Amino acid sequence: MTETRALVTRLLRGLSVTAVASLAVAALGALPAAAEGVVRNAGSPDAITDSYIVVYRDAAVAKPGATDELTKRLAAKHSARITYRYGSALRGFAATMSKTQAARLAADPAVDYVSQNQQISITGTQSNPPSWGLDRIDQRNRPLDNSYTFQNTASNVHVYVIDRHPDQPRRLRRPGHLELQLG
Repeated sequence: MTETRALVTRLLRGLSVTAVASLAVAALGALPAAAEGVVRNAGSPDAITDSYIVVYRDAAVAKPGATDELTKRLAAKHSARITYRYGSALRGFAATMSKTQAARLAADPAVDYVSQNQQISITGTQSNPPSWGLDRIDQRNRPLDNSYTFQNTASNVHVYVIDRHPDQPRRLRRPGHLELQLG
């Protein structure tokens, strides 16, 4: 009888260890994946790789000093390298990070949206110009081609941007080329 009892005790201990181990493995395997939000302009042809702008919800940064505090915390949490901080027209930051980090950051409740930076260029031809007769000016013969081509590249024009917000730099990179950091 004692041998039977000892055998049953050993079997139950073995089963309980196996059951606990199985439950632990099942629980670890069932951990939810990190939430990911939508990143605006992600993967577009003009997207700048690993470069993003993060904009906060107004309620998240309503208190004085909240923007800097939140920026430090979120950048550290998502391994983002801050390249610029926004604090006037919008509140947030520009940063370098992977697309996975950007998607996870976009899911944060304090974040209104994350947008991937884009390269912007202009051309000498405007498609579908406003109906001010521009299409007719650059083309004498019909049918019209629904475009207007500028005859001058304006290489002799110098652009000076006067910015009344010193925390949003806009600067002229070289004559004829305007570099804007929007904020």
